[in-house]
Formats: sequence, C-alpha cells, structure tokens
Amino acid sequence: MKLVIPKRFNHFKASMEALRKETSIKIERLVLEIPPTKTIPASSPSSSEVEIHHPEDIPTKPEDDQVRSLLRSMVKGTDPKQIDNPNVVALYDNWNLISNQKLPIINPTSISPYKFHSTHNMSRSYIDNPRLSVTKLLVSNWCELQEIYSIYSGSPRVTTKAMEAGTKTHLELETSIHKLVDLTSHIAYIQENCEELLERDDAESFWDRISMLLENSREGKLGVSWSDTIITRLFTLLTKSEAREILLHGYLNLDKREFIDNLEDLQCEGDITSKVLISGIVDHLKLQNIENPAETNLFDLINDVIDSELSETDESVLSSIDLTKFFIDMKSTLPGNSDGYELIMTDVKTRKTDSIPGDISVLKGAKLQTFYYRQLFELLSHDATFGYYSLIENAKRRHLDVDAPLDVLSVFKILRQSHPIILKDFLKLADGEPIGFAPYDEYQQAHEVDEYDFGLVFQARDEFQPHAPYNYTNFVERLQELDDEVDYNKILVPLLKIWKTPPTLRYLAARSSQFFNLFHDLIGDKTKIEYRNSKSGEIIKTLEYKYDPVLFKLEVANSCTLWTGKRNPKPADSLRKCDFCEYKSHCMIPNGGISSRDQKHFTGAKILEFLNDM
Repeated sequence: MKLVIPKRFNHFKASMEALRKETSIKIERLVLEIPPTKTIPASSPSSSEVEIHHPEDIPTKPEDDQVRSLLRSMVKGTDPKQIDNPNVVALYDNWNLISNQKLPIINPTSISPYKFHSTHNMSRSYIDNPRLSVTKLLVSNWCELQEIYSIYSGSPRVTTKAMEAGTKTHLELETSIHKLVDLTSHIAYIQENCEELLERDDAESFWDRISMLLENSREGKLGVSWSDTIITRLFTLLTKSEAREILLHGYLNLDKREFIDNLEDLQCEGDITSKVLISGIVDHLKLQNIENPAETNLFDLINDVIDSELSETDESVLSSIDLTKFFIDMKSTLPGNSDGYELIMTDVKTRKTDSIPGDISVLKGAKLQTFYYRQLFELLSHDATFGYYSLIENAKRRHLDVDAPLDVLSVFKILRQSHPIILKDFLKLADGEPIGFAPYDEYQQAHEVDEYDFGLVFQARDEFQPHAPYNYTNFVERLQELDDEVDYNKILVPLLKIWKTPPTLRYLAARSSQFFNLFHDLIGDKTKIEYRNSKSGEIIKTLEYKYDPVLFKLEVANSCTLWTGKRNPKPADSLRKCDFCEYKSHCMIPNGGISSRDQKHFTGAKILEFLNDM
C-alpha cells in the first residue's frame, strides 16, 4: 500500500522552515545588537587578561548575561571531543572554536598576528618588550599556516635535542675565537665583601652609597652584553679578520613594509606596527680579500698602528688603546688600504647527518636570513649617529635608563674582559673628560650627573675608609690571588676613586656605534650558509649567495603583510611537511582540504568570536 502524504503536511513543513529561518535572522540581529565586553582571555598562563577597549562599552544587566549564555550555547552546541595537546587547546580557546571542527585557514579574529604575538605570548619578555627575531620574519620558510597557528597558540617555545646540539656547536665555534673569562669567583668575592662592609657598626653612614653602587643590574647586564658582543668582537674582527656571534638589531615599519634608516623616523612616535624592533645574532663575520683570502696586509697595518699607540702607554696602567685616537686613525687608515677587502656574513646551520636540507623553501629561507643580517649590519653601520640613537632606542624598549650608572659588578666584568680596549676610556670618564664622539659629549656637557663612587666597595672590611682616598691594599691582594692573568694594580687601582662621569648604557652605545661605522664601506654582497655536523662539528657544505636587494625587498613586504594580517597565510607546499606539525590532526589541509561545511564552521567561528566579546 502506497503512503500518501497530505498536501497540508507539505505546507506545514514549508511554514516551519520559514519560521526557522525567521527565528535565525532574529537571533542574528539580537546578537549584533548586544555590545561586546572588554576582555579577551590571554593564552599565556603567566599573563593576566589583556583588556581590549571598545568605545561602545556600557554596563550590562544580569539578564543580559543570561541571554548571552543562551545564545552562545545555541551557536556553540556541545563539545564532545577532547584535545590533549595544550598548544592546540590554547589555539582553539583563543579562536573560540569547538573542538570537533577543523582549524580555519583564515584568522577568525580581528587581532593581527603581530598584535597578538605582542600581547598573548608565553614568553613574558615579548609582552614587556614587543619585538620580532629575524627568524620570525622568515614566514615562508616552512608553512605559513603553521606559523599562524603557533602565534595564536601563544607562541609556545619548544627546545629539542637537535637545538641543544646546535647550541653546543655554536658555543664551541664562538669560544675558539673569543675567550670567555670565568668571573664567578671574582664576583662572589666582591659581593661577600660588600655584605661584610654593611655589617660594620658604622654601616648606616655609608649604606645608601654602597646600595646605589649595586643597583641598576638590568642596565648592567645589557652593558656587559654590548661590551662583549659588539665592542670587543668588532675590535677582534678588525684586528684578526673574523668574529662570531655579533648582536644586531633594526626597526621595521610593518605598515610601510620597509626598514627605518633615518633619524626622523627612528625618533618619531607611532603605533605598535610603525617601528617594530627586529633582533638577531649573526653567527660569523669574516673580513677578507676576495681575490686572495690568505692576504693579511690590511690586518698587519692595523696592528702596527695599535702597537705604535700601545708603546706610548703610561707605565702605571696596563697597555691599552685610546679609543678616541683609534677611531681617528682607522678613519684615515681603512679607506686607502682596504681595496679588495669585503665583509662576509655567514649563518651556521647544524645537522644530525652529513646532508643539507632538500626542501627549496628551507634553503631559500636560510639565504634570506643572511640577507636580513646584512641589512641590519648596514643600518647600524651607515651612520654613527644613527647607530648611536638606534642602540639607545633599543635599551629604552627594554624599559632601561640609558643614563643610570651601571652597577659596580657589571663595570668590573667589562673592565676585566675588555681592559685592553676600554681601560683608557674608563680613565677619561673618571676624570670627566670627553670621549671624542660629539652626540655623547654634547649630551653629557648639557646634563648634570652624579659622581660615581667606584672605589668605595673595593676595600676590605678591616681597612675600610668611608671617604676617598680609599684603602684598597688588602682587597686587591686577595683579588690578585684569584686571578693571576692580569695585574689589578694596573687595570683596577687607577680607577679606585670617585668618577666625575659614571659609566652608562649611553656611553656604550656611543662606542658601539663607532665600531659599527668603521665597517660601512667594507660590507660586501656575498653571504654564506655553512652546514655543520652537530656531532663532529665538521663542515658538511657551504652555500654562497649574492645579495639581491630586489628579492629582499619583496620578501620583507611578504613578511610584513602576513604579520599585519593584510593577507592570509599560505599552507605548506607539500603534505609531507604536515607530518612534522602538531596541528596536523586538526588542520584542514592534510584532512581532505576545505569543504563547504568547513566554510560554515568558519562563519560560526566569527559569530563565536563576537559572542565572546560581549
């Protein structure tokens, strides 16, 4: 018997469908009329909620919250599938997704990748000091979609055994050129001595003075870094033809898609994307004659100039160069004697096996990384004044006071590690003399500074004098017992007095910028990638490239548009890459691609984001 469905039932069905659509439209209108709330939960477990203010924020009634909860449950529905990976969980939470839907390939929020990276980051330092590393600009190195997922997961940091092995190889290469001085026992002795001084019966009379000398350790830490990874290493590069692990930085206008190269733009205020700090460390710098790499004529000449100056040193202090005279000499020596010499920048990559990557995008990314280093070095070296203010801006981004006196422990570290270069400068600061760099000298002349009582803490308890002249005999003898490689009577004792000009980050920025500037005309177009075996340390293969400014400009723009959210991320060019991705099981690309149902889920995610903002 054939079942006959009455026409009135079909009419009823059509009416119900129309009613359902009408109800859906009303709900959507109601959703759009409810104002958003103020907060988006921060993905970082170490950070508090980040407020996103809206002009239309208004107080809400309890019944409004009930309506929102009802609407959210109607749209979101059940969430039966559990996710174990905390990074994936964070991404779903930050994008307000339900766990049984695939990840969208387009950012469903209105927050750009850079803004999210700077406000929701598992590393608190990126929130306190928003910035990007050079490697973060290599967006097409592997899979842009994976990079976006990682950013909106809170930028989790992962350390692998391969990374640890690579770090070990880099350290071995670094110490092969730059000897590291272990000052652990020295610093412990100075600290213990300070504690003993503060236990004296008359400590109240000098407590504040000693405490001040131990303050500003954050400024001191950066000061030690600048002295070691810029000043000392660039001096080594100039005298020994090579140096490793040089600290570089620059500022990138993400909106204009170009690096800042002038003082006006550097010093003007702007929004979060107009002057983004970009930092990196170039693994190896080599200054050599391109046609005859074995030639050393330039370095022989430079060292002759230095030896001549050292012979004029006062016998009461250890042999050291006068940087003021040194920069003048180098400005006249280098131009006429460096023809054919070029500065080559190399990035070192470590591999577990004796092979180089076979993926074209990885090789291209490595090449571009060396281009970025060349660009950053170019920016810091093209003008000493620009480099000086660029370094000052760098310190201020870290919320540091560039004019605060460095703590005595940091000054001692700088002196002990770099006394052949820095001692005469410190003597000039102590005597209140100019250093010969106009931007710094003019600033110091226009601003009053407090005296720096450097000699106060280098006295033993039993010989302590609260005022100069200080009695440091026993202290220096004990320090000499810890370290017989230098004569502290010649590098420390001449400084044990009250300094008229304190050592500051501003001073170190001045000298760092002058060293960078010496190499401006020596920057070549050749860059290299050196692949090494992480176990043996042996070179597997070296790839050479010629700097391509057109290609580099295009890649900078490509990176900027992704970080500002002006374009959507591109998936990996091979599904093979998905096998190494923690988002694989939740990503559309390796799971059948994008379906019409996924498109609806993407629309739903937009609604959920709106509901979450209420």
